[in-house]
Amino acid sequence: MGKSLNPAPHAGFNNFYSDKIAYLYGEQNLMSAYHILIVDDDEDDHLFIKTAIRNVIPSAAVKSLFDGAELSADRRGAPQTPSLIFLDLNMRMEDGKTTLQNIKKDNSLKRVPVIILTTSTDPNEKEKCMNLGADDFFVKPYTESDLSNIIKQVSRKWLEAEA
Repeated sequence: MGKSLNPAPHAGFNNFYSDKIAYLYGEQNLMSAYHILIVDDDEDDHLFIKTAIRNVIPSAAVKSLFDGAELSADRRGAPQTPSLIFLDLNMRMEDGKTTLQNIKKDNSLKRVPVIILTTSTDPNEKEKCMNLGADDFFVKPYTESDLSNIIKQVSRKWLEAEA
């Protein structure tokens, strides 16, 4: 047998990047009791929110989407209806209010709780979002502890998860 022309890649390098990609873009575990979507155009916020969700609800399957168009594309032929959607308002491509309106028009998503998690501190935003069909509204906190408390509150109220 001859020597392979394609040497095996460095395992540490590949594991690091494949783990990071799976963590950021979502490894859907169809056996999970809860399927949570994060719709936000900021990668750092995705990692921050995913970390908090995984600390509070370790068995949840969490998927990151970066705008409303990606959410629509993802839903076509999706095997699972999400248990919960965390939605940012301030996104570049399609703002969160438009995405929220589209979610509430979609028969497969309109009953899914949508939790607004945004940097907006405008007191009128909450009322506008609730009138559009949002189920809850939170200003993004700056600490992991505060975000974990929000995730616990949301999971108790909307998922009936023991958090």
